[in-house]
Amino acid sequence: MKSVETIGKTKEEAIQEAILQLNVTRDKLKIEVIEETSKFLGLFGSKECKIRATLLEDTRAKDAADAFLKGLFEVSGLNCSFSLSKDEEEVLHTKIEGEDASYLIGRRGDTLDALQLLTNLAVNKELEDYQRVMVDVEDYRQKREESLTNYVKKMARQAAKQRRTIKLDAMNPYERRIAHSVLQDDPYVTTYSEGKEPYRRVVITLKK
Repeated sequence: MKSVETIGKTKEEAIQEAILQLNVTRDKLKIEVIEETSKFLGLFGSKECKIRATLLEDTRAKDAADAFLKGLFEVSGLNCSFSLSKDEEEVLHTKIEGEDASYLIGRRGDTLDALQLLTNLAVNKELEDYQRVMVDVEDYRQKREESLTNYVKKMARQAAKQRRTIKLDAMNPYERRIAHSVLQDDPYVTTYSEGKEPYRRVVITLKK
């Protein structure tokens, strides 16, 4: 958690300086007094207070995701468990596991994408700032990304070797972004998307 150390003539002055530096309200800070000293200069004395101000974790996003998923599993009867954690970029990751978890993936991850959308809506309903939420089921996204990367690279080699344009299978927006990213620095081919959802696909063509 982010924290700063500040000094003021009083504790309140040091707190106000921390509030300015962190750009938050007082209720979002945990305050610890590190040191209080008195200095005597001739006949006059002065005091200093040094504090450490630490940002308190905002748990509203986690609480909303927790309540939504617990309710979903209770109503659906699915035997699943999940964990919630934030990464360095403050993205809230939801990892789902369990006996019935595979039912939440769907064809090419369609059900998983729908669940992620619904979780995002549930989490951001009461928040002022948008909270990005990523939902994964038993590392499906990582496995899918690895297999998709290999597939795209294979098709790119084929397009370059045969010197022809190749249209890949229809993909959702998440998968298309991966395909474009994999080949963005390829010296021989380039990519673009064509078609309408849900049949929009990536096209691999030779660079001119």
